[in-house]
Amino acid sequence: MNIRNISIPFLKSKDQRSRHIDKNIAGIFLIKGANIAITFLLFPLTIHYISPHEYGIWLTLSSIIGWLNYFDFGLSNGLRNRLAESLSKNDIVLSKILISTTYGIILLGIAAISVIVIPAIYFIDWRNVLNAPQSNKNELMYLAYIVFISFSLRFFFQVINTVLMSIQRPALSNLSGLLSNLLTLILVLLLKYTLNPSIIALGIVFGLSPILVYMFYSVVFFSTSLRNIAPSFLSLDIKYSRMLFSLGIRFFIIQIAGVVLFSLTNILISNYFNPISVTIYNVAYKYFSTVYMIFNMVMTPYWSAFTEAYIKDDLDWIKSSMRRLKRLWVVFVFIALLMLSFSEFFFKIWMGKTITIPFSLSITFTLYFILNSYSAIYVVFINGISKIRLSIIQALFEMVIFLPLVHVLIKIVGLDIYGIVVAMSISPIIVLTWMPIQVKKIINKQATGIWNK
Repeated sequence: MNIRNISIPFLKSKDQRSRHIDKNIAGIFLIKGANIAITFLLFPLTIHYISPHEYGIWLTLSSIIGWLNYFDFGLSNGLRNRLAESLSKNDIVLSKILISTTYGIILLGIAAISVIVIPAIYFIDWRNVLNAPQSNKNELMYLAYIVFISFSLRFFFQVINTVLMSIQRPALSNLSGLLSNLLTLILVLLLKYTLNPSIIALGIVFGLSPILVYMFYSVVFFSTSLRNIAPSFLSLDIKYSRMLFSLGIRFFIIQIAGVVLFSLTNILISNYFNPISVTIYNVAYKYFSTVYMIFNMVMTPYWSAFTEAYIKDDLDWIKSSMRRLKRLWVVFVFIALLMLSFSEFFFKIWMGKTITIPFSLSITFTLYFILNSYSAIYVVFINGISKIRLSIIQALFEMVIFLPLVHVLIKIVGLDIYGIVVAMSISPIIVLTWMPIQVKKIINKQATGIWNK
């Protein structure tokens, strides 16, 4: 089946940019559909291989080390927008310099962070951090090293995905996730039938799979279709780091808010409740995030397409695209409510008696992802054109209020795990109070001052 020949009827368009987007959306749907199926198979398989308690520990530790992914100071998003701009102007030399410089900066960053993190891991008592007093201290330390090293290597090699997104080939970018999860599934099956339960072995498998895929991608694409912009040491020019970081640092601030709102949730749940509650939360999150994941399949190609359209002053295309996305969102609201109505039945089939998901958690997740999906329509446009000053202000505000809000909702109001989701919902709610105004001003060429920064 040739993905290029597939189109989605209710998104079908006449202009070339929209047709290109539709083909990518169709490809992403096929890829993500398979990816979701693999993820749903992998989730219970992993839990049954070790235990809900150990899996909660693994998720929490991954979240902590995963913070390093955000400490690129927004470099990946800076590259994504700057590269899309340079390619829109057919500036191949600048594009090659930007990619090469990005690789060089990341390599230096990993080296600098390793000097601090590697000794720190040895001295930290991970049993206290992960609220796992019954676990083996050395085993948790070794697991922390494995997770850190794998995240660092993945951080370096996944630049190829940013490049593919910049050239408006998100279907290929998403394919790397499918291949990674497929490889992980195969390796976890091998572990289950050949090795006794081992959280160390699990960490190696989950860490190694994406690295191998990204390495394969880098070799294949930079030696074929992307050969003219492939990174090289001679094209590395550190003076262009300012061009990347001037935009990237602004995205970095927004990413830090993402760390607080998402990566910190597993740690909060583990400490307010227990590691098993982390697993319960993530099972529910995995199910209900499917709606947002599917909607995000549609949104993904629009980021760089909005960049190109804005650079070329194609505002009519931007307006029509926003209308199409809003109509599509209504369909996803219906899907989300349908998933909620069948959630209890699905959890029983999927997880059996291993995990019980409170219905209150299901309701709050449904509302959260409905709000998040609608706000994403505006966020992708604003991010694509780099007018993110107001987004930075919101991110800083969220960082200040999130932890106190979680404490109030759980300790004072008395909400259970779903109190975390209620606190997370503050983000899309705030977005929808001001971002539609900014988008309207920009599209109508009426944006001035902070609305245009």
